[in-house]
Amino acid sequence: MSSVNGLEKIKLQIKKEAEEKAKSIMNKAKEEANRIKEEYRKSLELRRKEILDRAKRTAELEKNRIDSSTNLKIHNMKLEMKERLIEEVLEDVKRKLSELRRTDEKRYYNAIKTLATDALKELGQTKDIEFILSPEDSKIGKKLCSEFNATLGESEPIIGGIIVRTRDGKFQVDNSFDSRIERTSDFLRSEVARVLFGE
Repeated sequence: MSSVNGLEKIKLQIKKEAEEKAKSIMNKAKEEANRIKEEYRKSLELRRKEILDRAKRTAELEKNRIDSSTNLKIHNMKLEMKERLIEEVLEDVKRKLSELRRTDEKRYYNAIKTLATDALKELGQTKDIEFILSPEDSKIGKKLCSEFNATLGESEPIIGGIIVRTRDGKFQVDNSFDSRIERTSDFLRSEVARVLFGE
């Protein structure tokens, strides 16, 4: 019987060793599985963070683009509004200059006479000269022509002022209000902007 007991002990010993070895292998397998699982979790977390960071950068870039676009639109709208106001002021100036002939005839006549004198100085001659005025200023034109020994040319659709040219048409000085406003429009625009907008 003792050999049966001995055999039984060996069997138990082998079984015990096999169970311990199996347990050890299972523990190592669990540890390896846990290690792989942790690496995979860290990898997923890193990838999730990269995706979130990229999304945040993209969102920030889009926000900046929208902000820039909005700011540009606002800036352009302000410029358009300012330009419209400046144009309104310049149109008002033209209207008031045009009305000057009716509201203060003497002052208007003297202004036209000064413009004619300046134009003659610029031309450098006083003979064979033609005065061109707006149709509303034909009376003033006749008076000026007799004072300056000039002829009255065909009227032009100007708001006021005078155009002086040689009879042969080679030389001309345009001192119409339209032309003078146009020549000084950059200065006038900056002055109107300074007064209206403090620029």
